[in-house]
Amino acid sequence: MAATPALNIINSFALSGVPTAGGPYVGWQGPYNGLATTALNIANLSATVLSGNALSGLVYEGGGTLATATALKIYDSSVHKPATFNYVWIWADQACYVQTIATATNCVYQMLPTVPQTFSLNTCLGAANTTPISTSAPSTTAIATIYLGNYSGTTMNWSIAVIL
Repeated sequence: MAATPALNIINSFALSGVPTAGGPYVGWQGPYNGLATTALNIANLSATVLSGNALSGLVYEGGGTLATATALKIYDSSVHKPATFNYVWIWADQACYVQTIATATNCVYQMLPTVPQTFSLNTCLGAANTTPISTSAPSTTAIATIYLGNYSGTTMNWSIAVIL
């Protein structure tokens, strides 16, 4: 009998060149065992690094647990810094949904467990039609908030990194 094919997706990031006590700021795909010391799955970023030095305002990092059948605002541009971003990395250990909300629009994405969801730049365009993009660039709006919804039947661990 032939072996069942396996899909292996490699998805990680590293923010280097910023003076940190523990080395580069990194996140990766997969369960949070191994190099990570907590369920947040983000290594080498301490409270000391976040407050009062070069990373302050450049990176927002959050995480924790989320009970099943609940949703949580995990990023708010009016509260968290950076207010605009170039890259967002979201990880969860259960299947879940990510919702980005911008002015007068929102987009919802389904996530597989341990496969990070990433966004580059802080804009989106939710459309209620099936018209394809054409010769003119779409008019997008800035993402103001990001929600995470857990409907997996199990409490999940999650983390987010928002990078300027």
